[in-house]
Amino acid sequence: MPTRGLRSLMASVLLLGFIACSGDRTTAPLPGLQSSIVSQSEHWYSHHGDRVDLEMDRTAFVVQAAVADIDSVVTSALSGLSAARRSRFSELPDRWIVQLPAAASPMAHAAALARLRVDNRLGFASPVFRYSGDGSRVLLTGRLGAQFRAGTSALEIRELTQSNGLTILREPALDSGRTHYLFEVPRDGDALELARLLSAHPAIEWAGPDMVAGRARHSEPFFANQYYLRNNNVLNGVRVDINVEPAWQATVGVWEVGVIVIDDGIDGAQTDVWCGLPVLWAYDAFLNQYPDTPTNPHVNDTHGAAVAGIINGCHNGAGIAGIAPGISIGIHRIFRNDDAASDAAIADAINHAWATSGGEVLSNSWGGGPPNSLITGAINNATTQGRGGKGAIVVFSAGNTSKRDGISTVCNQPVCGLNYPATLSNVIAVGAINRDGALTNYTPEGPQLDIVAPSSHFTGSCGGDVVTTDRVGLIGCNDGPNQNENYTSSFGGTSAAAPQVAGAAALLLTIVPNYTRTQITNLLLNNADRGGTWATTTQFGQGKLNVGRAMAQLVPPPPPLLSASISGPSAITAKGTYTWSANPSGGTGVYSYQWSVYFHSSGTTQQLGTAQSQQRFVQPGDGTFDMRVTVTSGSQSLPVSQTVVECIGQPGGCYDP
Repeated sequence: MPTRGLRSLMASVLLLGFIACSGDRTTAPLPGLQSSIVSQSEHWYSHHGDRVDLEMDRTAFVVQAAVADIDSVVTSALSGLSAARRSRFSELPDRWIVQLPAAASPMAHAAALARLRVDNRLGFASPVFRYSGDGSRVLLTGRLGAQFRAGTSALEIRELTQSNGLTILREPALDSGRTHYLFEVPRDGDALELARLLSAHPAIEWAGPDMVAGRARHSEPFFANQYYLRNNNVLNGVRVDINVEPAWQATVGVWEVGVIVIDDGIDGAQTDVWCGLPVLWAYDAFLNQYPDTPTNPHVNDTHGAAVAGIINGCHNGAGIAGIAPGISIGIHRIFRNDDAASDAAIADAINHAWATSGGEVLSNSWGGGPPNSLITGAINNATTQGRGGKGAIVVFSAGNTSKRDGISTVCNQPVCGLNYPATLSNVIAVGAINRDGALTNYTPEGPQLDIVAPSSHFTGSCGGDVVTTDRVGLIGCNDGPNQNENYTSSFGGTSAAAPQVAGAAALLLTIVPNYTRTQITNLLLNNADRGGTWATTTQFGQGKLNVGRAMAQLVPPPPPLLSASISGPSAITAKGTYTWSANPSGGTGVYSYQWSVYFHSSGTTQQLGTAQSQQRFVQPGDGTFDMRVTVTSGSQSLPVSQTVVECIGQPGGCYDP
């Protein structure tokens, strides 16, 4: 069997031969086609004539599983990397994302990719890429699309398809508006390379790789209303939001990470929470069993639906954007109508959450009343025994105890302390700031406070300004954007702040599943926005939640795209020593160089030096030559070239090359 490199070369030769001999299309190969493909980075494709650069993400792969048991395939192929996580494409269930541990080295990534590519149980394996324009993630599917120009014969299409090993998956269907072909790339093929080659063919109008990319992250109709996710208000030098969008470039969560909302129920008909997944982990503390009743809430049970939407609202173009839409979410009911379960039942719900339901994050937007050993004991169990001894992350709202515009009935003062269980040292206690960054009217103060997140300034039943999911139909606040009754625009309190932290913890666990509870907590608290008016720890804890900064500690943003040019003479009229210099930018900021000179007349190349500038003595007879330099910065390399015309002693001087 030919090697992958030889296979690519064979495809290039076959394609170029077809360009020269395809019936009526006797056009010669496009000038410079081969050299441009060789000299540029592998990771790019053409979009209607414009180059689109991608950068390899060395922490993940896309694989196509030809067998049902993807876990055994990946585990055996990636022996020694047992922390790898798998998540399925929603549209293509046989495609999987394999996430390596954050500590995996580039060498480990390359070795793992090589093993995956030779495993016959997989249809194909590809690196994950990131778009250089905005850093968004790009997942190749092993398919590419192409639209042929009008007048291209069926014979030409068949020959071009067969010569490149492509399989037709879909033909044009004019009745549905589809005018292009969809091809499957051969198992040992390179979708980006084939797309570049096809784009250069005169019979093809456009060609490009199929991918799953960050398209509709913010197309949720109500995303603009979710100020806690994106807010133009600035305080202390930063926007007053949780900066989650950069984290979404790394992950939106995987279904293996489970968040349990301990509350009053989730509406099973609210599809903007379940995201097409089956209802999981529906536990009812009132019945001490796992029925489906928590997904059929009672009349006054709207709170859990709002909390769940903040965490898990689907990125499906239908409504809101949740913080971690890719994770699995479950509900443990401890409230029914206006009644709370007993402390013993609440403790059962907490224990089931970490021990039976597999909750890695427990989101609690409730509290108050005296401390109780049953509840405290269950929380201690979760934080020490959950996640196989690494500890579940338990998040609690701090409470709505204060009344800064008057006297609170909780403590008979304007400012009160935190509610239990938020006072426990092993939970993350979350307070609230408003959309301008100031303390809300109700948020408590105290040394137990850990962090704050944006929420409404005032609170009360349907009295806030946080947009999230509501009960479906007429039960609930029924005041969503554009009067959509399945959403609410009036959730609030620290109840809306806590699930933001729970969702952030779930995103971090997706990347570092082996981190302990303490490590995840420290990531969140140590990377909060602190300082200025947020410096007082009893009021703001460690500061405002900043998900993007916490994620950047695990998945540093890729360096800027490397670019370079050459400065120096392009025409030589007198013999002597001349200097050419490389001018790089982007990359890591540290560069190395390898110069060479290519003589057009003889077709030979001579290696030169490795400094940023290169001198060369030019004399009559050198003719036209190219000064070439390959600039390397980190994992990026870029070849650049400048053509120089030698015309020493020629009448009339030099001509424009």
